[in-house]
Amino acid sequence: MKFINKTLLSLIAIVIITSCKQEEIITYPSSDEPLVGQWKVTEMNSLNTVEIYYQGVFQNGQVVNGEGINLEYYFDIEENPNDLITSGSYGMQYSDNIDQYTIQGISIFSSSQWEHVGDSLIFRSGSERKALFIEELNGNTMKLFGEENLYTNTFGYDFYENAKVNYTFIKIK
Repeated sequence: MKFINKTLLSLIAIVIITSCKQEEIITYPSSDEPLVGQWKVTEMNSLNTVEIYYQGVFQNGQVVNGEGINLEYYFDIEENPNDLITSGSYGMQYSDNIDQYTIQGISIFSSSQWEHVGDSLIFRSGSERKALFIEELNGNTMKLFGEENLYTNTFGYDFYENAKVNYTFIKIK
């Protein structure tokens, strides 16, 4: 009987010692969603149709090209919950055959919820909803296309723009 008790105690001790010596490896599920991470805008361009009003004078259908400048704009796309937090801003340098002008400090989306549906990236903030078409998405690059409607008042001129915009992002985290 003593032999059985000693053997049983020895087995229990061996089990406890061995289980204490093994490192417990905790793994967390990684995201299968390629959008998750922090992205920086590296390139923007747009094709705009501009309607300009000045003291009752209206000019319709002016076509303006835009290039992104001062691109310090970031998307932080998180999962569970699907939050999008943006930081920074960018500017656009616009030109047509006659004029050039610049808009600085543009920031869109600020913070919202996101959803990846097919080839679209959809942002929701309150009752606002915006969808961008995903042209390319891989581990390092994201290219999006969308339409934006912008309003700017500069020196008494009201600019209403319908902009078809291309964004290129690189993943930084």
